[in-house]
Order: sequence, then C-alpha cells, then structure tokens
Amino acid sequence: MSTIKRFFVITLALMLTLAAASFAGCTHNGRPDAAEKPEKPPEMTAAPAGETDPLPEASAAPTDEPEPTSDNALDQRPVGLPEGTVTGGADLCIELVSGETVNCDIDGDERLDTLLFNDISEAGDDRHFMVTVSRGACPDEQESLEAFSIEGHAWIVDCDLDDGRLEIILTDDGESGDPSSSVMRVDAAGKEIEIFRIPGVIIDEESPFTSENGFRTISETGLMGSQFIESHMRIGADGPELTEEGWRFTEVGAGYEARKELTATLLDNNGEPAGEAVIAKGERVRPVLTDGEYARRSTYVVLELEDGSRVRMDVTFNEETYQVMLNGEEQFACFRLPDEG
Repeated sequence: MSTIKRFFVITLALMLTLAAASFAGCTHNGRPDAAEKPEKPPEMTAAPAGETDPLPEASAAPTDEPEPTSDNALDQRPVGLPEGTVTGGADLCIELVSGETVNCDIDGDERLDTLLFNDISEAGDDRHFMVTVSRGACPDEQESLEAFSIEGHAWIVDCDLDDGRLEIILTDDGESGDPSSSVMRVDAAGKEIEIFRIPGVIIDEESPFTSENGFRTISETGLMGSQFIESHMRIGADGPELTEEGWRFTEVGAGYEARKELTATLLDNNGEPAGEAVIAKGERVRPVLTDGEYARRSTYVVLELEDGSRVRMDVTFNEETYQVMLNGEEQFACFRLPDEG
C-alpha cells in the first residue's frame, strides 16, 4: 500500500473512534439538559395495631334557616312579656290615662299587647274618646273603640280569673241621652275582638270594680216615672250579666201615692209569692227593684208599702202608646209619679 493511502485509512479510523466516544458520552453522562428520574413517592405509613385513622369532622348543618311560618296571622310575633306587663288578677282595675300607653296581655297568649286611651275631641264637638288596641298576635292590625261622654273614663279589668283574658271598659253617654258603656274583649278562640254594649254609666269611684261584684253601673228607666236605677255587672262567657238580683231604685224619697185601690202580689221574706195584697187609695209606695235596665225590658217591679211589706206588680210596655203598664193599666193611672204626662 502506498504511503498516501495508508495515511487516509488511519485518519478515517481515528475520526470514527472519536465520534463513537462522543456519542456515548452525550447519551449517558454528558448532556446538560438530561431529565432526572422522578422521585419515588413517599411510602404510606400504616396506623399502629388497634388504632384507626381519624375521620374528617362532619360540618354542622346550617342553623340560620328560617323556621316554617304559620299561615295564621295570630302567630307572627315572638312570645315574651316585659316586666310590668298587666296580665290580670283578682280585683284588677286600672284606669287608663289619656295619652299614656299601657302594656298588657289582653288575650292570655303571652304576647305583648298595648292599649292607648285618647281624648280626640275637636273644637265645638262633644267630648270624644277612643281606646286603641294593638295585639302582639296581630302586629299589623289595630282595633279601636270610640265613645262620646261628658267625662270619658276607661278601665282594664279582669272579669274571669280563669279564662286568661282582660276586658276594657269605656263609658259612653249613649244614643238619645241613654247612658251606656262599651266593653272590648278578645273572643274565646283568641282571634277576634268582641264589643259589648252594657246599660248605664260606670260609677267613677276609687275602686269601681271587684272580682266578686263586677262594676257598679247606673241607668235611667221610665218605670214608675223617670227614675235612676243601679246594679252590678260583669262580662261573663256569653256577655254582660248581673252579679246581683235586678236593678235597685235610688232616691225615690217618700214614695208615690196610689190614685185608686190596686191589687198586687204579696212577697214573703225570701221574695217568693205569698198571696194577694191590696194597696189602698192614697197609700204611698216606694219602688225597690226591677229586672230590666229600661222600662221596656222590665217584667216586674217590687214596691214597698207603708207597713214595710213588699208586693210585686207585672210590667209590660205598650209599643203603640209608648206607655208603661202595671198589671195591665197605665202607670200614671195607678200612681202620682214624677214627670207625669
């Protein structure tokens, strides 16, 4: 082989050797960007025997979700009464003062109710008064009771200690000058306000009401002339009721003279019929008792004779002549009476 050819063969072999060495270095150790093998994930450590891994705590259920509301308007305000709230009791009788709000529980539901008594008279008008009731069970509703009276008075009383309700009384001069009063009370179901009209004017005394006797009221009757009568009343389960027997006459003086001889029913000491009695002409009698607050509602009148005995005469009212009848005769034909027509 010539010298020149041998030189090329040696040179070529040397170049191939260098290239192989360079390739091996790049693929195993020499490439600067070679990716490192991923690290081995940490091994899970088992819990010691007899123990268990704690479970994640359960999140509490929301507590601010609104409670279901009732469709009944009587269930809208939270229950609770502040100190000093009027809730009833024996002989409870609180007179309302104009312009002052009273906290109370008039229906016994333990929700706060309020009463406001106001003089709402305007110049030139009669005295005009109003009681406004706001019930805790129906906060969006109000009930009002109005009255016209020379001297307006209103009270909170408790007529029945067992029913949980209170009554509100408001005096009124009544229609056509007939004195009367009005009473407000929540019905037994606790839903509606009841309003009762009672005869007469409540007497304004230091204690116009007691649990035993109710309240004292005075009315005017056309029986035995123009007379004032009085009794005690309360509001029972079915409305106004007397707490004593009948209506008593007041201020009758020496009595009234019989125009002629009359017959009547004699009464014994218990008020029971005990035969017939004669009222002599000219004898004076004093009316004592009747069962009606007005003449047209009376069915009898009890008279006291000069000897102290008592008799009864039947009372009727003639709607055509507008006359009071005693045992079938006009009262003015029987006795000389006040306001004789």
